[in-house]
Amino acid sequence: MKKQIFATAILAAVFIMLIASIDFGVTSTLVRHGNTAKIALTDMDFNKSKYLCSETKAPIKEYENSAQAVRSNGDTYFFTDITNLFTWLIRQKDKDSITTWVYTQDTKKYVPAKNAWYSRVDITPMGYGIAAYEYHLHGVSDSYYDEVVLFAARGETLINPLINILLTENRI
Repeated sequence: MKKQIFATAILAAVFIMLIASIDFGVTSTLVRHGNTAKIALTDMDFNKSKYLCSETKAPIKEYENSAQAVRSNGDTYFFTDITNLFTWLIRQKDKDSITTWVYTQDTKKYVPAKNAWYSRVDITPMGYGIAAYEYHLHGVSDSYYDEVVLFAARGETLINPLINILLTENRI
């Protein structure tokens, strides 16, 4: 009987601590509604970690390597890493009607994802290595959109140890 009371008291204390640790003052945004123009949003406030990646739920701390997807109804989804956008997009049934934007390394602005060039060996927040460039740089950004989406779908990123070795030694 004493063990049951003790276990119940500990369980109640844990629940009280969990409820007390919740921060009700800051709301996080996974999806922003009303972007009917389907443009990349650049008014995000990263200081408060308000925006979360729609794929990993990690806070987005900067524009570098980030991406956005806008559905036809104006809902905008945010991603902390470009590869997160690709893995999310692969699972969507209406992927053809989704407008995608990526933040470029060279011009420091959002461009349509289908128009960008991609590198597979950059340092990115989640470690996948896929980064976008607006302009083609021979030997740096040599991949097209369709190629990198396929690489992301197959797991051929820097997280894969074999692919990491092959890419860093410039063997593929």
